[in-house]
Order: sequence, then structure tokens, then C-alpha cells
Amino acid sequence: MAQTAPEASDIVADAMTVSGASVSFSGLDVDDDNDEDEDENKLPPGWVAGAIVTLKAPVNYQVSIEGGFNVLTGDVVSEIAPFSGMPVTLTFNGTDYDLQIATYTPHQDAIPGAGGATAVLRASASPSTYDFTTTSQTFALTWQGITYTISLVANYGTISGLLAAINGGLNGSGLIAQDDGGVIRIVEISSPWRGGSITSSFLPASVFGDSPVFTAGAASSGGSPAVTASVTLAYDSGTAFSGLPEGTQRISLAHRGNEYQIASTDGPSATVQRVVNGVVDSTWSGFMTRTVVDFAASGINDNETWLGPFLACPQNEVVGRLRGQLCFPKRNLRVPEQREQAGPPCRV
Repeated sequence: MAQTAPEASDIVADAMTVSGASVSFSGLDVDDDNDEDEDENKLPPGWVAGAIVTLKAPVNYQVSIEGGFNVLTGDVVSEIAPFSGMPVTLTFNGTDYDLQIATYTPHQDAIPGAGGATAVLRASASPSTYDFTTTSQTFALTWQGITYTISLVANYGTISGLLAAINGGLNGSGLIAQDDGGVIRIVEISSPWRGGSITSSFLPASVFGDSPVFTAGAASSGGSPAVTASVTLAYDSGTAFSGLPEGTQRISLAHRGNEYQIASTDGPSATVQRVVNGVVDSTWSGFMTRTVVDFAASGINDNETWLGPFLACPQNEVVGRLRGQLCFPKRNLRVPEQREQAGPPCRV
């Protein structure tokens, strides 16, 4: 069975940055097998206003299991506007799972305690670069017995972009990276302070300087810590989903299908609107800011989901019913834990 899909919607880029309704790409080129032309830094021809595209922008979630259900913890989950019973698509290790939100716990601000002091990690020098495309850096921070891994792999442009990347790795930790006079400072988000120290066995000098300073915190009395937003996951049948390992995991979680409609384009950037059940969702507030290299972005008619066209009836005639048979060569089909066959969505 031949592949006849056009490549006019393929995205080839080094990184994707999302923020609100904006999606932009760095190191962008058109997948036309021609590196000599001048189509770099432009979106593919298929990315035009009104087109439907699929987007996946993974983040780090803290994954646990409670009552047989996987729980995803991280304030970034609020960007999908979750609610109990919401159909979602979760992508983990290259596999898509069509699930539903079983329960949603929204973020709750802390009630400050009395006294104490935040734990602090402060760089000894300003970052020497914001571009990690050639020499990537990965480091880990341990806080309150949990280790958070941060990977810097893109060109973040400014200290704000770099801070967003670090905070993406700290999602759900209760810590935040800040700009302290041009140097990076990592502290607890708010009182009541937990007490203890932020620790790390290695910190890149290009980010934190040669002699970063660790200052232990002192616990507050009273107050209530913030509650990080979280969701529990289930299959569409309501059966608990527990297919994710516990710990920090890289996951894309979005509304079912990950579809967005392009509202406008400008060079390597596009403004998009979320599409739910084929209808633009005007209430969606957009993405939380982050830059990712493990993204997925493609036009709905690209060579992953499109085959055809095929003549359905003779010229000048209409057809009222179409019957066809779909086959899946090379096992282009996934079978979830419940043994229910499921594949990528098909459109006629």
C-alpha cells in the first residue's frame, strides 16, 4: 500500500516554544529535501489560517499511584482546563493513550506560616550562554527527598527563557527559579517554609558559575503549604488507568486529539486555537510558557495521517454511503492494557 500523502505540512525544527496561544519554532526548515533554497525560518506551506494542526508539548509531571489510578501532579495541567470526565490524549514514550480525567484537584495557594526562611540555591555568576543546542546540559536537584531532572537542550535566547526551562523541570516541586540581578536563584515558592536544603551533585558552570551557594532553610510554624494541581486518569470505561511508572516522567497531556486551528501566522510563529470535537474552543486560555525539543507538530493532512485521494464514484455523480475496509500493515495499531484495539484517528 503506497504512501501518497503530501509533505507540505511537515515541521522540521530544533525546538518549539509555546506561550499562551502562540507557537513558534527555532531552527525551522521545510521538509522538501532541499537545503539550498531559502525556505528556512518559515512555516510549511500547509500551515495557513484555518488549517488544523496537531501539537504536543511535553512537560515533566510527578507520577504516583493512588487507589489504583495514576495521578499526574503539576500546576501546568491547568492549561488544558481539566474537569472530571474530560476526554484527553496522553502521550508517553511515543505511545498515545485515549483516556479521561477521573478527578481534578486545582491549585490552592499556600497559607503563610510564621517565621522560618526559605532554602536557597544561588548561582555565583550570570549564565555564560543561553544556547544549549550544541552543548546540552543535564543536572538534577534534590528537594524534600525527591529528585528533579532538568535538561537544557535548546536556544532559550534570554534569561527569561532559561528560567522557564528550569522551572519546567521543577514542576510540582514547590521551588522556583528567579532572576536575581542577572544570576539564577532557586528558592521555595512561598511560606510556610519547609526547612532543609536543596542539594545537587553537579551544576553546570555555564548556568550557575563555578561556586554556587547553597543555603539551608528553616521551617515555619503553622500555615498550610500550597496544593499543586493534579489529575487522576481512567479509561473511557471508567476503569482506573495505571500504565505510567511512578516518579518524574516526561508526558504530553491535552484534550482528546491534540488538534488546534491556526488563526494567523508570522514567519516561524503561529497563533492557534484549541479544537474540541471539531469546534474551536474560545474559552481556552493557552499554553503555559515553555521551550521543548521533544515536541510533535504536524498538519492534519501530513504523511502520518493522510492517504489518498481516492475516487469514490463516477464523475458527475454523488455517493450517499461509503463502505470501506481498513487494514494495518506492519502492526500500525496499538492495543492498550484492556486489549481494546485502537489506532490513530481516521478522517474521511
